[in-house]
Amino acid sequence: MGREDVYSTYDLEWRNDVTGRTVQEGDRIDLGGLALSILEIPGHSSCTIAAWAPGIRTLFPTDGGGIPFDKTIVASGNSNYTKYQESLERMKDLEVEYYCADH
Repeated sequence: MGREDVYSTYDLEWRNDVTGRTVQEGDRIDLGGLALSILEIPGHSSCTIAAWAPGIRTLFPTDGGGIPFDKTIVASGNSNYTKYQESLERMKDLEVEYYCADH
């Protein structure tokens, strides 16, 4: 749409110098005074995870918690709807003030 030049200001090349670690259910990540707990929440896809920051009542559910649209959240159980429902049940009692979906 005539805006390709915007990308030239960013480093978008895939590099091998970026490191990380694999996380799984029960892992905790310390962000220097803020802790994240990792939840495995399959259903949207078999490998979906969420990050829960109880100290600030914030949930990062990726697509595993549904996709916000207008004033609702659209269910998105793409790979296994039974597991998706089970994952939603696991998250329902979390005290969430901020729902940070990636859509």
